[in-house]
Amino acid sequence: MTGPTALLCLERLLATAAPASPDSGEARLDAVVRRAFAGPRATSFWSLLPADGAERWAAFRQRFVQGHEALPVETLAPIAPLASGPSPPGGAPVRRLTLAFTGNTFGYLENCGCKVNQSGGIARRATAIAGLRRRDPNLVLVDAGNSFVRDDGRHRWDALAHQEQLVYLRLMASMRYDAAAVGASELTFGADTFAAVAGGSGLPYVAANVPALDRAWVRPWRVVRAGDLRIAVIGLIEPPHGRNAVGAFAPSGSALAFDPVLDALNREMPAMRRAADLVVAIGRLRPSTIRRLASECSGLDVVVSTDRSAVSLATHDGRPLMLSEDEAGFAGRTAVLYTTLDSYGLGVARLALDREGRVVAAPLEELWLDAKVADDSRVRGVLDHFYEGVGRAAAGGAKVAPLFADDPAWPTGRFVGAARCGTCHAAEQRQWRSTGHAEALKTLLDVHRHYQPRCVVCHVVGFGRPGGYRIEGGDLALAGVQCEVCHGPGAAHAERPAADNIRRAVPERVCLACHDADHSDRFVYSERLPRVLHRRSGAAAAGAGSSRPR
Repeated sequence: MTGPTALLCLERLLATAAPASPDSGEARLDAVVRRAFAGPRATSFWSLLPADGAERWAAFRQRFVQGHEALPVETLAPIAPLASGPSPPGGAPVRRLTLAFTGNTFGYLENCGCKVNQSGGIARRATAIAGLRRRDPNLVLVDAGNSFVRDDGRHRWDALAHQEQLVYLRLMASMRYDAAAVGASELTFGADTFAAVAGGSGLPYVAANVPALDRAWVRPWRVVRAGDLRIAVIGLIEPPHGRNAVGAFAPSGSALAFDPVLDALNREMPAMRRAADLVVAIGRLRPSTIRRLASECSGLDVVVSTDRSAVSLATHDGRPLMLSEDEAGFAGRTAVLYTTLDSYGLGVARLALDREGRVVAAPLEELWLDAKVADDSRVRGVLDHFYEGVGRAAAGGAKVAPLFADDPAWPTGRFVGAARCGTCHAAEQRQWRSTGHAEALKTLLDVHRHYQPRCVVCHVVGFGRPGGYRIEGGDLALAGVQCEVCHGPGAAHAERPAADNIRRAVPERVCLACHDADHSDRFVYSERLPRVLHRRSGAAAAGAGSSRPR
């Protein structure tokens, strides 16, 4: 965070210091950086800054870039931290409301089992929500959006993802959500695709500033009852731009028209105040926008947002502290909450209201959906049925990129399986069978992921390649992370054993193709290699770590 912020501060300084002339734009940082990388070797951009400001740039570099002082983020007009209570203060609390909320879950059905202590999963969420309802039957449950799967390169929208999304939305509806915001991921492929997938889910969607959505099932706002309280929940979305866009949203969803959120809120507020005691806005709202809504639209009681990214200054131990995320609190009279746990849990706010119906306190509880939370048996049954039926069939239409696309041996290589390798390398085969690699496919069977191509590709030999493992009718002789995953296709070597038609030592990049941050967050090549190193020669490497967390 510090590096990009320093560049932004420097750019602001350049903009204010540049002379007012036709070519002054060349002093802007983007132009300077382009010149720095224009030649065969990069040049320090400090040497390319305008010479008449040399002392100014040197002072900035010494004070802020070298860390002697806190960055001057005030030049970026940062937001002020939210307050711990409303302003002006309200009266004594006379009633309470439990508001549970989720967001940024991105269709996360359940854990893949690759990491240790994974949290999340819709079966665990159902258990947690049922527990909250037992404690408070008047619970209000909302989702602030981004419940659709990402489409960002690592996660793709294919036949399997489509079926998974249908199951996910149906299970969300069964948990009795009171309102669900339309987020960026819901609109990734436009309004028609969103309607085709979500229109029959039964989820009570809300979106007040997306005119293209069908008002027959996506209302601007809905009234929810909790005991004798009436709560109006309105959906609002600021479309993301640039790097903040979700997957393919930029070319597809951005074609939709979006009304300004302040205009939409002001337009609907009079009717909501007549119909309800409390007004709650949910959706993707930037922290700076939330402060504007709270300031310029009276009557907004609570905001639940999926976007908390913001540069702000706080004080810690008497020293300035730069934060990259907004913290929950109050903007004037409005309680501001964020979906901080994403797919790994849910937030719970115990709202305290005074006699005038104002929120005077909003203590938060974060419910992590870790292994201590059991699966809901009904949801578990739905998932198992899906995995064994529709999911398996849909997997045949799903495509994943095969491993090692940049390795010339793989596109045309032929596979023989570990049993054939063992005819000459019996000691190495026995040692391999003692590792987690040998049972890699079983780990998928244990968690019902043996149909999931995005998982299978790293647990078998040659998935996606001619002659490699296939989900339906696949050759079990290629199940598991076998010799050929690490050493390359072995048919040519089996037919004519030679050092030049097989790879003996395994480079780190081979292991990192599967042991990446998403699936092996604590994987260190030099530490894991000894666990699978063949002992016979003491030198040849068979892989880079167990497929199971250890």
